[in-house]
Amino acid sequence: MINKNVRRRELLSLLTRGGLLSVTRSPLALFVSAIAPSLLVREAFGASNSIRKWVDVRAFGAPPRWVFDLFLNPLNQQNYISNPHVGTRYVESGGRYTDVEYATFSHSGIQVPWMWQFPLPKSGGGTRPMTDLLAYMLQIRGIHTESPAHAASEHKHFLVSGAVQSAPALTADSSDAPFPAIIYRTNGPYFKSKENLVPSVYFGANLLESLMEPFLKSTTDNSVAMRSALRDYLNAVSLEVNTQAISSHPGFQISTSAMKNAAEIMQIAVSNLAADWQALFAKYSDLINRTLRPQTALPGINDKPIGITGTRGMEYSAESVIQNHPDLRTMVDSSTTVRNMAELFSLGEYMLMNDLSDSITLGSSDLIQLKASDGKSFNHNHDEHGSGKMTSLLMNTLYYRCHAACLLELISQLQTKNLFENVVIRNGSEFNRSPRGNGTGSDHGFEAASMAFYSGSIRGPCIIGNIQAQGRTNYPGSWGIRAPVGSNNPNLNGVYLNFGHTLSTIATMLKVPSPITSRDPLVTETVNGIVPAIEKGKIVS
Repeated sequence: MINKNVRRRELLSLLTRGGLLSVTRSPLALFVSAIAPSLLVREAFGASNSIRKWVDVRAFGAPPRWVFDLFLNPLNQQNYISNPHVGTRYVESGGRYTDVEYATFSHSGIQVPWMWQFPLPKSGGGTRPMTDLLAYMLQIRGIHTESPAHAASEHKHFLVSGAVQSAPALTADSSDAPFPAIIYRTNGPYFKSKENLVPSVYFGANLLESLMEPFLKSTTDNSVAMRSALRDYLNAVSLEVNTQAISSHPGFQISTSAMKNAAEIMQIAVSNLAADWQALFAKYSDLINRTLRPQTALPGINDKPIGITGTRGMEYSAESVIQNHPDLRTMVDSSTTVRNMAELFSLGEYMLMNDLSDSITLGSSDLIQLKASDGKSFNHNHDEHGSGKMTSLLMNTLYYRCHAACLLELISQLQTKNLFENVVIRNGSEFNRSPRGNGTGSDHGFEAASMAFYSGSIRGPCIIGNIQAQGRTNYPGSWGIRAPVGSNNPNLNGVYLNFGHTLSTIATMLKVPSPITSRDPLVTETVNGIVPAIEKGKIVS
């Protein structure tokens, strides 16, 4: 068996000695220098398709997830206890919405939060059911993060104590992709590799952002110059390989056809990058715009004025510019959007569809350019300590509908190339929220983290992880605090879930060895796909 990592290192060494990896510092040269050796190895020796690709979409700041992918009462259990802050639908009084409630509807045998019943825009026009996502969804609830701090909890999502690898490195370490791992616009790399790999991008400020910068700024299209530089570079690579590698390493031969295939792949990947990027960005921006401003109102969400006409309390917001807004719906105007969302989904689609990476971590942000009651613009903060229930419900419904529309589009594109079976997408944030009992805001729900996975290999919807019926004194109700789970596996039966369990679960879904052996995975791989290894999620009294 050919050791692809050794071959890549040999090729990199040859190219470095020949000076081919430092021809110029232009974005194109950086890009080509990075991916040429990997593509040559990929074409000459074949890529490994035994593992699944990993995509992690992070919502930093920990927005409340109960309107979207934290299903609190999926089995419609009678022991569910409501919390005044936890709302998925508004309650009407006198022709206006004046309160919230946790409302669901039945779909595929589970109780789904209210917003899932409304269709979402699709690219090219028209709509599609949001519930299409449920067929590929696995949700894990009731995870203790071991820390109430944002950074510490986020760290555990990536790298569990005692693990030999972080989650993004699970596929990257076995990858022959040009960019084994990409980390774009996140709060920290938290990257631990057994192969000493370094992600290609930190905070969007390294190689890939340099590559994308000309297109993000809509500069002149230089595709002709790019193609010329690409041809010259590949000719130089070909000459170096043929004169050094083949003569000095008889067992290390890259065929002319492999070189030609690598050239063709690279040509496709970079020749029309400006136009490709602009088209992707326009597509996802359009989805976000149409989601934020739907042509048809959503009953229970935005079909009536939101807010009482008299004096308002903290259940609206701690900020007076929101508290005094005559109708919370008018906070969204023509300039409102979601920071970074179009960019991150464009980047994810581009890298996956062109087979350029096997591990992609993308960080989204909050709603921006909202309109305050005094006419000024403001941004909504995901870390909703001061956001009352009336404001929180609207903001998070809008945010997650945008996310769902973009996620459905990405999945649709992967399905067109039969790639979705071999991709696992995780949605999550540092933790969930601890909703206060008076509806005035929420705090860090580190005892109740959750995450949702989407893959063509998942037979959903699957909801696992038990939660307590009653929370804490200041945070009452069934909002997600972990409870022991049940399983035929004695190592899982009666245990409380933590990030060790979820990291082993991720490894199982990706079809790689678990980097932590002290915790069993919560799913198994069968001929019928990924199925739970513990009982269905329930509420424990």
